[in-house]
Amino acid sequence: MLVWTEDACTAAPDNGGLPAAERWPPPRVTGRWLSRAARCLGLSASNLSLHYPADADAHFLEMRRQLRPWTQGARPHRYAGYNGPWLEGRWISHFEQEYEAAKARGGRLRDVFGPWVPILVPWTDLIVSEGAGRRRAMFAALRSAMRPGVPYITLVQHDEG
Repeated sequence: MLVWTEDACTAAPDNGGLPAAERWPPPRVTGRWLSRAARCLGLSASNLSLHYPADADAHFLEMRRQLRPWTQGARPHRYAGYNGPWLEGRWISHFEQEYEAAKARGGRLRDVFGPWVPILVPWTDLIVSEGAGRRRAMFAALRSAMRPGVPYITLVQHDEG
């Protein structure tokens, strides 16, 4: 099991004794938090084989398209008198703007997210507002859109992850 927080990374001893050079090396890591995440993944299982897809931008956009029935028009939930925006929504808005700005400069997804393909979903809003059947359908669509071995990143605020 791998647990990464802002302050620490811990892993069960499942790396099979591989030297660091043989663990997943990210193609390009930018920023302190990405470097820490990449080091954390290096502590993971020895059979972890990650690769950044050559068509990362297209893959990201296709995932967004497939998840649009659930994400488009999602409204922030209300809790304890607060109507949002919540952490996930702010993260999504920020990185959507960063990606659009990068594309306008001729950049690509990796210029914003380094070695990761983002999954930009307001998880908590959907978990709170959608029925169980609709949530199951969303997770099925997500599983079918994801590819084995691709390093994804998302932000989940919900306490059940």
